[in-house]
Amino acid sequence: MKYRIHWGKQLKIAALLLISAVVLWRLWRGLSWTEMRHSFAQANSLLLVSAIGVSSATNLLRSFRWRVLLSPSGWVGIHDVFAATNIGIGGSFLFGNAVGELLRPVVLPLLSPQVRRTTALLTIIVERVFDLSVLCMLFGLSLLWFPLISSRAFRTVHLNEIGAVLIALPGLAVVTLVYLRRKFINRPIRQTDQWQAASGRMRRAAAHFLQQLMRGLSTLTNIRELVVVALWTAVQWLSVIFTNWLVLRAFGLPFGVKETVLVMCFGLAGSFVPTPGGAAGAFHAALSGGLILLGVDLEKAAAISIAAHLVGFIPALVFGSYYLLRCGLDLTQLQREVSAVGETR
Repeated sequence: MKYRIHWGKQLKIAALLLISAVVLWRLWRGLSWTEMRHSFAQANSLLLVSAIGVSSATNLLRSFRWRVLLSPSGWVGIHDVFAATNIGIGGSFLFGNAVGELLRPVVLPLLSPQVRRTTALLTIIVERVFDLSVLCMLFGLSLLWFPLISSRAFRTVHLNEIGAVLIALPGLAVVTLVYLRRKFINRPIRQTDQWQAASGRMRRAAAHFLQQLMRGLSTLTNIRELVVVALWTAVQWLSVIFTNWLVLRAFGLPFGVKETVLVMCFGLAGSFVPTPGGAAGAFHAALSGGLILLGVDLEKAAAISIAAHLVGFIPALVFGSYYLLRCGLDLTQLQREVSAVGETR
């Protein structure tokens, strides 16, 4: 059974890579590699180095936010959280986003034994709630701005309505989660003792999981923690936007915030494809497509997509490799543990 599951995952990854390659080929088939190399040669090296520095700071901001979410379960050093964050992001580049997200809760308990793996995993789920909220707002703003800044004719009567819904959706989602937590989170914990069909060990495991889930969701009802995490999230995403703006400026594009957010959202849409290399292929195709819609030449768009991809992952690969060597962690063993965690989810 495990053998079939393993090959099923490999076939899925191969199919996604093939689709990404086909999309990228169709977009870049008329590409002049000489012109693309010329675009790289003309890029501002200082701005690209600055973008890498800001990308490193973004990972640090992400670590501070994660530590705030972990704080209800105990004190964790920022050094360990930063190490686990970079190892996880680096793992996303090597093995795909799903593996990278699971690497973080696997690595952190090895560095900080007081952190339970379940707790680390649940806090990452809460992180995704905040990140998805920001993404909805950014995509909504992009839909509102797109007809105003695109160099091509693009009209639809539903674009503004969809954008407005996406902007309002995060608030509705947070209110719903707060309501569900207050209404139901304590009830299942009390009722686990009434599960007669389950063994005592299963009831204790279920109760522990629900208690950890309650702690993870405590941020949604604690106003102070909610504000702190929201602020860290806002600063983190502003840092991401600034990184992308520096990359665009490095290639001589006089884009402002609106254009930067729009291009970034195209790249984020491509990054959702769960392929190794940090969604390689799909990310480049999506980001290039967004730039082309804004009137950028194909060669420059391709060069920018490659540069933006590297800027996003180089810091994590460097810091992640350093911490793996320093802490004596075996990446192959970590990948096996991630696979085991993924099968139990």
